[in-house]
Order: sequence, then C-alpha cells, then structure tokens
Amino acid sequence: MSKRSTFLFVAILMGLAWALRGHFGHENGAAWAGAIGTLAIVVAVRREDWARRLPVIISLGAIGWGVGGMMSYGRIIGYTRGTEFGNVFYGLLMLGI
Repeated sequence: MSKRSTFLFVAILMGLAWALRGHFGHENGAAWAGAIGTLAIVVAVRREDWARRLPVIISLGAIGWGVGGMMSYGRIIGYTRGTEFGNVFYGLLMLGI
C-alpha cells in the first residue's frame, strides 16, 4: 500500500467514525472515533508488534480522543457564542472543518 493510499484509507475511516460520533455524544463519540481511527492506523501500517498489542493501542487511542474531544470541543463552541465577528467566524470555521 502506498503512502497516499494509506493516508486516504485512514482519513476515510476516521471521517466516517467522526460522522458516527454524533449518534453517541460528546466524549463517548470521540472515544468511538478514536478507537476506529487507531484501528485503521494499525491495520494500514501492518506492523506485527503493533498488531500483538492491538487492544492496548486501541484503548489508548480511544481514551486520548475522548479526553481531547472533551477538552477542545467546548472551547470551539464558546467561540461561536461570542459577540465579536472574528471570534464567531473562527468558531464556525473550525466547526465546519
């Protein structure tokens, strides 16, 4: 698998997982997306040592995305509720991305 197709594979799976995130809610949904994204990375790189530690790696990916999603998502929403154009624009742009 080339680098470009590996990147595309992981990006598509992470995007789909992030789209499913909305059905689970905040931290739980982010953890779900993190687990699927981490699994996609492990499958794409095909390293035997990572495959042997798959449950631990996926758990850490889920925890990392869950905690990261919890910390950053509220801040971006806060920007959208601001009163200055620059802050609101930034918040909406980041939510769109």
